[in-house]
This record gives sequence, C-alpha cells and structure tokens, in this order.
Amino acid sequence: MTAFILLSSAGCSFAAPGCGKSSVYGTTDEKGRKIELVLDSVAVQRGPGWSPGTNKEPPLSIAKASRIALAWAKGKYTRYDSVEIREISLVPYSCSMSQDHWYYRIEFTPVIDGNRAFGMGNFAAVLMDGSVVGPTTAK
Repeated sequence: MTAFILLSSAGCSFAAPGCGKSSVYGTTDEKGRKIELVLDSVAVQRGPGWSPGTNKEPPLSIAKASRIALAWAKGKYTRYDSVEIREISLVPYSCSMSQDHWYYRIEFTPVIDGNRAFGMGNFAAVLMDGSVVGPTTAK
C-alpha cells in the first residue's frame, strides 16, 4: 500500500531564504551519520511552477513521478531483489524565489528474499522536470 501526502508549509522546516543548496529532509542512521535530501534552488526552478489552489494537476503526474523514482531506485538498490514505493509526499520548496515550486519526496522499501528491509535514508526527491535527487550522507 502506498500513502500519498500533500504537505503545506505550516509547522514544517524548509530551505532558508537565499536558497542555493539546502537540506529539506533528513534522518540519522544507526551509526550517527546524517542522511539528508539536499535540493539546489537552481535545479528546482528549472521545472515548471505549480500551486495547489490553481485547480490544475501538478506538471508531473504521480504516476510518472513513481515510474521515474522506481527506475532510479532499482539502480540504487541493486543488492536487493526489488524495491517498492512506501510513501509519496508532494512537498512545497519553500524558497522566497521559488514559492510556486513543489517536488515529490518518495520513500522506498527495499525487498530481499521476500522480506521488506526497513531502514534509514531510503528516500529521494523527484523534481517537476523529472530529475531525481538522492540522499547524501554527512559524516
């Protein structure tokens, strides 16, 4: 089962004004390393803008974003038998210069020998131009 979430800016932390490269999501693994999703405002702005109040669908459909994300994940999680999408969130990129830009944050569950392998850092962003940004690990 896949969950879909539409997030608003209330109560969430996003990229700081001035933009550039900013961490928009992250976690810490069992070894204490930070795993972050870092987006570059230039890359985000390359895609088309969109806002929920326009009564239009996002420029990149959920179905297409899912296909793009799974293709990326299959290349990343090669030691596993397969990979599944666990959750899809449509998230605003909060930058003073990019207020109408959103992206999909997709969380994955790798599968090995029929068992789902839950862990930290199994996520990526799919921007509205179809590009994928994977997580980075900081020491």
